[in-house]
Amino acid sequence: MDYRIKVIHFHGERTSIIMQNENGPCPLVAISNILLLKHKIRLHKTTQISHTDLISLIGEYLLSIKPTSEGTKLDFEKNISDALPILSKLHEGLDVNVGFQRITDFEFTEQCLIFDLLNITLVHGWLIDPQETQLYKAVGSMSYNKLMEKIIQSKTTDGNISFIEEVTKIEDFLNHTSSQITYYGIMELHQKIKDEEYCVLFRNNHFSVLYKHNNELCMLVTDQGFLNEPNVVWENLCQVNGDSAFLDERFQVYRPGNPSYLPDYQFCAKQDLDDDYQLAVRLHQMEIAEQERSSVQSVHESSKLSTKELPRNNNRNPTSNQQKGCVVS
Repeated sequence: MDYRIKVIHFHGERTSIIMQNENGPCPLVAISNILLLKHKIRLHKTTQISHTDLISLIGEYLLSIKPTSEGTKLDFEKNISDALPILSKLHEGLDVNVGFQRITDFEFTEQCLIFDLLNITLVHGWLIDPQETQLYKAVGSMSYNKLMEKIIQSKTTDGNISFIEEVTKIEDFLNHTSSQITYYGIMELHQKIKDEEYCVLFRNNHFSVLYKHNNELCMLVTDQGFLNEPNVVWENLCQVNGDSAFLDERFQVYRPGNPSYLPDYQFCAKQDLDDDYQLAVRLHQMEIAEQERSSVQSVHESSKLSTKELPRNNNRNPTSNQQKGCVVS
């Protein structure tokens, strides 16, 4: 497996980022890009990198990290040893179990160890507003998996009216928040994430780089459909339904066809730029819709929140007139 590389300008420096080359979740891409943006690792290749080389690069960085104190050295070394095999499987996705009270509510698993060791914060915005008192009380501190167990229990046993009402509220919440984010969750992400802080955002059964710049939440665009769109680098996070704007490397809203962009990229004809951009946007919108459908389906058919459920599609050509599938950002 090879990953395509895109070169962007980030805070005045040329920086390489890894592009998503398949449908499906890939925490490895998000982790790699945070390390690249923070200059913890560097890519010496300019067009693509193999999965093996990327794993080796991150593994070398992991081994270079020193424990915070001598007293924790043995535990730290053991954790590093445990994390290396996990690292090689991250491209397959990982299972997460979220809670609904805080942006960092994730059940700790062996797979999540890699985030702690790399000092990368994993967050989500699938939160319940405490002002929705009945729903907030019904869910409490339960995780997604616990909620699914409760829903399954309601289908197989006779419960009292209060229990049935609680389950109905929970099901309505899960169905109405199929994008796995809420407006209250976005507010909490804004409040809890510091300016210039990097996180990995879990949303729509997918992992993305989330970066706060000038008090704006921005997701790094790694959809391979935008590989040759130099002015599409970030996407702001301000809506729960994916209705957002693309931003360039200066964090300004990108408007396709704006003549001010063309001098920097004279190798690309204006019409080709516009056509490729519009196709990439359509594929991006299809991807969001597909992820939401997959999320709804997982609520009805699975008791486990897994990022391994989404369909995969290889060898997409974003400039082709044939739309062969959705792409992932």
